[in-house]
Amino acid sequence: MAKETFKDILGKYFIDLSKLAFAALVLGGLIVIFQNGELGTGAFYMFLFGVALSVAFVYIAKLLIKK
Repeated sequence: MAKETFKDILGKYFIDLSKLAFAALVLGGLIVIFQNGELGTGAFYMFLFGVALSVAFVYIAKLLIKK
């Protein structure tokens, strides 16, 4: 079994952060929108920030894991 490098472990960590940001901000924002029945600006910004943060974390992970 190959030994994992620190960059690989850190890349997996950023993938997990991406999953958490997506679940908390994007899905949480959608739940708020559907519960209230209206599109509030706070929920909309939470949704957009969650998407941007998830994409940023995946991009950082891609840079770290790239061989």
